[in-house]
Amino acid sequence: MPDDVVVICSGKLEPRKRQSDILHAALIARAPRARYWFLGSGPDFESLKKTADLVGIADRCTWLGVQNQTAMPKCLAAADVLVHTSELDPWPYAVLEGARVGLPLLLSDLVGSAPDWLAAPAAALSFPCCNTNALGVAIRKLEADKSLRRALSSAALVHAAKHTEASFAEIIETAVRTMTSLGTKHD
Repeated sequence: MPDDVVVICSGKLEPRKRQSDILHAALIARAPRARYWFLGSGPDFESLKKTADLVGIADRCTWLGVQNQTAMPKCLAAADVLVHTSELDPWPYAVLEGARVGLPLLLSDLVGSAPDWLAAPAAALSFPCCNTNALGVAIRKLEADKSLRRALSSAALVHAAKHTEASFAEIIETAVRTMTSLGTKHD
């Protein structure tokens, strides 16, 4: 449906990623136009499908499985919001992939890169990890406010442009040089 708002989650389906929080938050959100896509696979797949059934939103969930690298941008670009609920993820590449196609970001406060995406101009909304009420409220807000989604999308593209392979290589090179010089004894 053209008015649907697709909330996509990309990553391995495993406990520390807390994708079940999305399903529980969907009840709180009461966002009738929200659809939930799960991109990836993992040990929590069957449990997540059962939870979607139990909370009554299985008909609004799509399980995309693992996609190859060439299909990922197309899957992400077909969505409207990327959500990352992880309780432990220092700098998830899935968030950068979403930002690169202009997705507004909805991030757990324990996602290590959240401060990067929240810096002005904000490309993300954040919620306290494990707080399905706050996540539900944020989903509802993004479902209802197209202008907010557009603003976050524009900012995501700006922030993503800063995170290139060259900039990552420079950060790694600096860290290696620093660690190497710390380990070197000077007489």
